[in-house]
Amino acid sequence: MRTNDRKLYYFHIQHDRCEMDGDCPRTYVNADEEWLAIESTLESLPTPDKMYNDSFVFKSGGSRDEEIIGPLQFMIALVHQNYTSRNSREMVVAQIRKSAGMRHETQSAYLRQLMGHYSALTCFSNNDRLLLKLASRGTNIVACESQVLHQESDRSVSSLTESLGSTCGAQHALNLVRITLQRNDFIAGQIDLTLKPGETGVLFLGHLHGINGHMVKRLTDLGVPVEEMNECRASEALENLFGSSGVASTAILELFGPGK
Repeated sequence: MRTNDRKLYYFHIQHDRCEMDGDCPRTYVNADEEWLAIESTLESLPTPDKMYNDSFVFKSGGSRDEEIIGPLQFMIALVHQNYTSRNSREMVVAQIRKSAGMRHETQSAYLRQLMGHYSALTCFSNNDRLLLKLASRGTNIVACESQVLHQESDRSVSSLTESLGSTCGAQHALNLVRITLQRNDFIAGQIDLTLKPGETGVLFLGHLHGINGHMVKRLTDLGVPVEEMNECRASEALENLFGSSGVASTAILELFGPGK
């Protein structure tokens, strides 16, 4: 547990369909209005030192070693991920690399203008678009996911998508929530490890991660001062997963026990 001279701003998010490759259960929907509100709030905050997001995994498959991704490195990786044309990729990457020798203020202005232009022309998700904006301001991205748990979650999402409307759908949904809670434990531990005294961080996590206040409790238990920046709609996400509020309530009892 580290000292409390640090701060984490926690945003509950909805992944949009282009981020989920079109293969997603009912929980994942477009939420442009919510993202615009998040963007507005981010603009009002001082530039954070570090960004944590539920899509950055450890290459080692679960090590707790620090894995900090610098702004330029992250921006280049995201361009390679989103551009299908090799010529387009190379052109944008060359323009990003041009900023390497610039002074911080000049580099930040240049990259924000560059990414603002290209993010409007490509299939960047809302999540990626805001991460690019943070990177252009000089924020480092921190890998905070276990590769093993992230892969298990992806498989669980696929199983749930295939079983929607069937009798085994509820069991797949419950399994997805259990894995999400395990991911919370790992992510919270990585934040505690990497958010140093005096630093500020931003956390983007899907609404389901906030079920029963689980993520905030894990962070608080570790001594990470956390501020929720928007409303968590985990109960709505849970009802979407299970198809009814009654089944969702039963699932919460099974996961957390009565009175918890």
